Amino acid sequence: MKIFLFLIFNLIWINICIYGQSPTINWQRCYGGSENDWGRKIIKGRNNDLIIVGDTRSSDGDINGGFDLTNICWFRLDTTNAIINRQTFSGSRQDISKDVIPAWNNGYIILGSTNSTNGDISGNHGGFDIWIIKISIQGVMQWQKCLGGSKDEFANSIIKTSDSCYVITGMTMSDDGDVSVNHGLPNTNDAWLIKVDLSGNILWEVTYGGPNGDYGQHVIETSDKGFFITGSTYSNAGQVIGNNGALDVWVIKTDSLGTLEWQHCYGGSFLDAGYKTVEVNNHYYLLGYNLSNDGDVTNNHPDPGSSHQASADAWLICIDSIGILQWEKSYGGSFIELGLDLLSFNNFLFIACESSSNDGDVSNNHSNYADYWLIQTDLQGNILWQSCYGGSYDEFAESILVENNHLYALGYSDSNDGDVSGNHGGIDFWLIDLNIDSLINSRSELLSERKIIIFPNPANDKLNINIYEEAQMILEDVNGKIIIERKINYSLTEDVRELPNGIYIVKIISKKHIQYNKLFIIQH
Repeated sequence: MKIFLFLIFNLIWINICIYGQSPTINWQRCYGGSENDWGRKIIKGRNNDLIIVGDTRSSDGDINGGFDLTNICWFRLDTTNAIINRQTFSGSRQDISKDVIPAWNNGYIILGSTNSTNGDISGNHGGFDIWIIKISIQGVMQWQKCLGGSKDEFANSIIKTSDSCYVITGMTMSDDGDVSVNHGLPNTNDAWLIKVDLSGNILWEVTYGGPNGDYGQHVIETSDKGFFITGSTYSNAGQVIGNNGALDVWVIKTDSLGTLEWQHCYGGSFLDAGYKTVEVNNHYYLLGYNLSNDGDVTNNHPDPGSSHQASADAWLICIDSIGILQWEKSYGGSFIELGLDLLSFNNFLFIACESSSNDGDVSNNHSNYADYWLIQTDLQGNILWQSCYGGSYDEFAESILVENNHLYALGYSDSNDGDVSGNHGGIDFWLIDLNIDSLINSRSELLSERKIIIFPNPANDKLNINIYEEAQMILEDVNGKIIIERKINYSLTEDVRELPNGIYIVKIISKKHIQYNKLFIIQH
């Protein structure tokens, strides 16, 4: 019976979905010196170039200057990985980078944290401060600002706003200096949101939190000109309501002045954290990790050797415009996966993780250590492809960029074999370039021709439909009886395990088209 149905399928089914092959590396390069160097962020430059920032303890090799301990390092590269400009920014203590963006008035803004009080740094308020650096296109420092109080502040994210300013998020332990109030117990963090002008002067700042630790990791400007902060919280009082236990993913929606409009916690009874957000089609997609397998978390990939059982999985959450959970997906295997960067492109999501597994969702890990783990999904979180990149030691993917059908992934590597070559000693920045032209163009062609992706077919568990426009799906049996009727918001995943074997008709109705598609269900 199976063979017969497959023969019919091969003859008459034309809307078949073929998973894209994982992209291969066009080129890779290590940047660094003889000590440890960590890549943190990659962005598109202003002149068909690439900008990367990170941290360094080296003063040789690719690294130009710097004090002792940790310094911020900036590179400007061409698209063949050659260095055009490079610069180091530092004092005599710890200076660490987190983000870089094109500045409003040419050049770039580098965001980081520092506890130095000399060298390139002035105006430190005590402990670690948030540190903003404005540089020219060639990397020459034009101004710098320290923001903070007498205790520690750490920066995580900076964006350009629609009114030609900048907004920063991070965390603060202070309640003096530039910090108006702290909601927590002594020596605990609040999430901190700061708006500054083109010279780095504070226009306003707001803290958010409860009595325990609260952390701002990423900020975006929303379509209504407010702000959306993704982070984590240990609190369940003050401004934090609904913590599921221990550490939760915490999101905050504000108006254009930073006034809190709503907040939500997502997680389970153990440790769950949020790192990045994108807004697509009036929904927010949040990326982080989970160590729970209850509450909001389902299908965590367990670690059979752990007393806790759950292992760290990358966690993707979709919520609507007021924070209501729509769906969530755990990605990983039996060891550790952390979701570290997320971007949207052409109605798909690209995810950067580190992975130590070689089972579950993960394949082709190069060792028992961490690899770059890169994933592409549809807007329902279904994996379209995934692949590991690395060598025999640790690789952590911190930042990704899609540009001109290339996927660039930046992080750091301790290897000098496998996919990695040219290590300078210790840990190096590691940048890889993947060609995703065939993946993007094939799917763009389906969109332009308004074809419908339905997979797998035959199906026996889950049915996935991608149409890239809003539509209605009606599943009928061969007698025309309606079995399932659903609204499709660009993509849909439907459980078909309870349906009997046979042939069905999938009817897709959009504003301009009605399309009929045959579907086979084979359970046994």
